[in-house]
Amino acid sequence: MNFYNIKVKATNNSWLFYLKSGFKFLILGTVLLFSLNSFSATLKDTIDIKTINVKTDIVSNNIFGAELEINANLKYFNEIKKTNKPNSLIFRIIIFDSNNKPILATESTTFKKNDNQVAISQEFYNENNRYKIIIPYYSLKLEQGIHKLSISIKAFVRDTSITDKPREIFCKGFTKKQITITKPPTKTFKLLVQGVKITKLDSKDSSWDWTGGLADVFYKISLNSSSYSDLIFSSSVVKNTQSAAWMDYSKYITISENDKITIGIFDEDTMFHDIIGEKNFTYEDLLSISDSETELTFGQVTFMILKVKK
Repeated sequence: MNFYNIKVKATNNSWLFYLKSGFKFLILGTVLLFSLNSFSATLKDTIDIKTINVKTDIVSNNIFGAELEINANLKYFNEIKKTNKPNSLIFRIIIFDSNNKPILATESTTFKKNDNQVAISQEFYNENNRYKIIIPYYSLKLEQGIHKLSISIKAFVRDTSITDKPREIFCKGFTKKQITITKPPTKTFKLLVQGVKITKLDSKDSSWDWTGGLADVFYKISLNSSSYSDLIFSSSVVKNTQSAAWMDYSKYITISENDKITIGIFDEDTMFHDIIGEKNFTYEDLLSISDSETELTFGQVTFMILKVKK
């Protein structure tokens, strides 16, 4: 009787063992199948980079840097929309020194990752096969002089909308490139819009605000090449006014010696900010204007005084 009970107990344990083992294999198989499907989907959307042409030490729309021209074929298909073109294609450029250490970004640029490593992303919507990307030298935290660098390229897509989260796709071919650059001297400073006045009406002789009110004024500082805009600083807003004084000092801005920065005065809006006026300046321009307290006029800006803090 005792022997019979022991035998039944052993048999039940065996069935329990096989049941658990089978369940584990089922889970493992499901995970493996999901992984294979994900990997297959990743490979389905592929950017094949044929060549990377580089021009170093050039000026692009007032910004000194290097230009990459990527020649590539995109293989893509969206099952939902039945299209072979995504909403947009994004290239991300990561830069390393000769010891394969990542280059850090200067304080003011937005071209960086969370770890402060330089990461230059550029988004394309309608280009076919040829993609031009500018690497601005002011964004690289490097000493003046010659530097041997390497770049690494990743690619992403937004599938259906500009609001989609970028999804990385498989990147093959020439995904790395060696380049040599000559870093020019840099200038680091802060800016202050000490005073600004604007017209009562916009350029179409309409009220700045749909309610008939005055403008909600703020200023932005950016560095703009032929293919991107790097927003360096945006001030707080002065509500319902035609004039403002002692607006915020910017954070420290770093530019290459002869770069031009863009200062824009804007009317804040819920959807799209209205441009009141924009103007480009070199560092030497700003010093001269600041020292002489020159009164500036441009666009719908009737008066502006800038101050430079070194």
